[in-house]
Amino acid sequence: MKLIFDMLGQNLATLSTIINIPIYALVLLAIVPSIATLVSIGRHVIGSNSFNTYVPIVTSLVFLELGFLPGIIISSIVFLTTLFTRRVLLRYRMHYFVRISFIYTVVCFVLFIFLVLFYSLYAKFDLSGNSILSFEPIFPIILLVTLVEEYFNTVVKEGENKVFIMFLETLAISIIAFVIVSSAFFIQVLVDNIWILLLLFPINVVLARWEGLRFVEIFRFKSVISSEMRRIEETETESKKKSKKSKNNSDKDTSSGKKNASFLW
Repeated sequence: MKLIFDMLGQNLATLSTIINIPIYALVLLAIVPSIATLVSIGRHVIGSNSFNTYVPIVTSLVFLELGFLPGIIISSIVFLTTLFTRRVLLRYRMHYFVRISFIYTVVCFVLFIFLVLFYSLYAKFDLSGNSILSFEPIFPIILLVTLVEEYFNTVVKEGENKVFIMFLETLAISIIAFVIVSSAFFIQVLVDNIWILLLLFPINVVLARWEGLRFVEIFRFKSVISSEMRRIEETETESKKKSKKSKNNSDKDTSSGKKNASFLW
C-alpha cells in the first residue's frame, strides 16, 4: 500500500520510467475512468439518454486516436450500416449469432469500400498529403466495429426512432469527453498530478447519492413544477388565513367568556 501511495506522489513521466511503461499508455489508462465519470454525470445529472458506458468510452478514445472528424464519419458509417443491414435481414429467418455475423461482415465490407474509394480519390487528385482523414491506426476502427452488437440489441429493444436520438446523444457526450480529455491543460494536470484521479471516488459517491431532478427533466416538466409550486404557495397562504381566522375566533371567544364571567361576578 505504501508503494502505491509513493507512486501516486510521482508524476506520470517519472512513474513511466520506474515501471517501464510508455507514458502514453498510462495517460490512456487514466483517461478511461475520467470518461466513465463524465458519462455518469451526463446520465444522472444532465439526463442524457445515451448508450451504455462502454459505447461513449470507446467512441471518445477513437476520437483521441483518429481525430474528431474521422471519428464522427466512421462512427456514423458503422451505426447507419448496422441499422440498414438489420432492416434488410428482417425478412429472413436466422439465428441471432448468424444475423450478427452478417451485420459484422457488411459493416466491415462497407468500411473497406469507403477507405479504398476515399484514398483512391485523394490519390487521383494528388491530395493525399492534405487529407482531412488519417486512418493509420486501424485498431480504433476495429473498436468502433465492435459496437455493432450493442447498436443491434438496442434498436431491437428501443426501436429505430429512439436509437437515433440515443446515438446523437452518445456522440454529444463523446465529443464533450474528447474536448476535455484531449485539452493540453487536462493532460498536463494529469501528468503532473496522477493522484488527482482519487477525486473520482468522492465524485462517484455523490453521483450514487444523487436523488434530485436531472437538468433535462427540469426543462421538460417546467410547467408542471411551476404549477405545483403555485399550488403549494396557495395552500400555504390558505392555511395561514385559516390559522389567522381561527386565532381571531379564539380570541373573540376568550374575550366574550371574560365579559360573561365579570357580569356573573
